[in-house]
Amino acid sequence: MSARERITNAQHLVIAFPTWWGGWPALLKGFVDRTFLPGFAFSPRPNSLRSDPLLRGRSARLIVTMDAPSIYDWWVYGASSRRSMKTATLAFSGFSPVRTTVFDRIEARTAEERTRILERVGVLGSRGA
Repeated sequence: MSARERITNAQHLVIAFPTWWGGWPALLKGFVDRTFLPGFAFSPRPNSLRSDPLLRGRSARLIVTMDAPSIYDWWVYGASSRRSMKTATLAFSGFSPVRTTVFDRIEARTAEERTRILERVGVLGSRGA
């Protein structure tokens, strides 16, 4: 089954990614660029700057990791990776609500803390919105 078929059939989408240099990893960017295209994710309106979202009726959860404190990412970068995925990709395509969970300072965490984070991710990924 293709990614588009999976997204079309899903009620809830979970996207997990690390923040690298204030943005998404290139592989995720490439996936979005090739998947969330006109005719699938949105439909441009003729002679208008607006478009119609085509993936309404679905919710999403972003699970984001980073080495920096999340307040630093927010203050210095404006939480650009989260904001662009949430608003310019998912909400633009019709996903609502789009919730975000951030796990920061990953490199500084103990093995025990990382285990708890992975357990939390399992819960977030399985329960939907």
